[in-house]
Amino acid sequence: ILQARPRTESCLLLGRFDKDETLVLLALWRLYDDERGNGLQEAVVITVDGLWAALKVYFDKIEPPEKSHIETLLARFRRHRLIRTAKPEGMTQLGEMQIEILPSLSRAIPFESIEAWQSRVDTYQPQRSSEEAPA
Repeated sequence: ILQARPRTESCLLLGRFDKDETLVLLALWRLYDDERGNGLQEAVVITVDGLWAALKVYFDKIEPPEKSHIETLLARFRRHRLIRTAKPEGMTQLGEMQIEILPSLSRAIPFESIEAWQSRVDTYQPQRSSEEAPA
């Protein structure tokens, strides 16, 4: 299998995401990587509530986007073919909507390791003041 990847210095196919979109994409990437690392399942499917909980864990010092705003973000990611969404029969709340994270996400946002992911996450965390620094 061959995969053509654009050269970043000369390709204009790169997307720009705002802070909320980036936070959600980072959380989706981590959830995908964790599930694929376990090797237990082909498809990685989570709910909006599961994504919300992951955002609260991964970005504990940042207020995550509102659940109503997450639906808008997911629509954009669907257009980029990074995820698929499904509304289960009888769904009454947004939190029950299922999100399938597609393998294209790991190619669109390539991290070599969890450490590379963590360094990217740290850029979005608020800076500690000198008083809060660990001893």
